[in-house]
Amino acid sequence: MIKKWSIIVITCPTLSSVRAVETEVKFLKRKGRISEFVPVLCIEDHAKNIGSGAATLNALLVATEFLSVKNNYMVISSDVLLDEDILILHNGRDYLYSCCGKAFIPLPVEYTSNALNGKPSARGILLNFESVLGLIDELSEESPHGVWVCSTDMMIHQGLGKLCVDWKNVSDVLMFTVPSDLEYATGHGVVEVDSEGCIADIYYCASLSQIKNLSHGDEK
Repeated sequence: MIKKWSIIVITCPTLSSVRAVETEVKFLKRKGRISEFVPVLCIEDHAKNIGSGAATLNALLVATEFLSVKNNYMVISSDVLLDEDILILHNGRDYLYSCCGKAFIPLPVEYTSNALNGKPSARGILLNFESVLGLIDELSEESPHGVWVCSTDMMIHQGLGKLCVDWKNVSDVLMFTVPSDLEYATGHGVVEVDSEGCIADIYYCASLSQIKNLSHGDEK
């Protein structure tokens, strides 16, 4: 990890998945794949099928509570968010083949990490969770303080070359999107972008007829 996160919050659909993810995080910290100085909180969604929006708000509340205590506030204060870097990761679904969801599925990539801070060198198979962290590290380089939110249910092919963001042109919110087939997009959120590259509208679980006109001509 390159980014020095103030806190990482991982949302989980059930209490059993919380315990499973906590175990995986402990393994990653022992290997030095996650800094031992970064607090990682795994929390259960406060209701079933609440969606990523409500899960994000709940995670942000938990992060604010944690940082308020850490900074010696007597009550919860949003002031702690001004100079912090918060990462919220959604582990949104349980699967029969894995109690940790897609986040901790091994990828066909091998890694080798050098000895660091007295920890022995580690070698193993890269997990999707680690791939997501690496991608966010790359995208967030030189970014201002703020909150980052990402799903761990997708396996994103990063391609070749380094991704660079010109943060001087970012005002308040920056959204990263990936292309998908139209049929797949009907079950997720679709972003409409205007001629200046700004978000014009967001369609959630829209019908095929609603989003067909948003296609780039390649059926995506």
